[in-house]
Amino acid sequence: MPLVTTGALVMRAVAERSAVAAACGLVLDQRRRPARSVILAP
Repeated sequence: MPLVTTGALVMRAVAERSAVAAACGLVLDQRRRPARSVILAP
């Protein structure tokens, strides 16, 4: 079932990019708005 495999690979790639983007976003928020990063922190 190549469609399922391809879909899984695409989802994995999107998840990895999202994780990297989120990490970069948190770093930028910490540099620009420390208060906001504290609120976003769990």
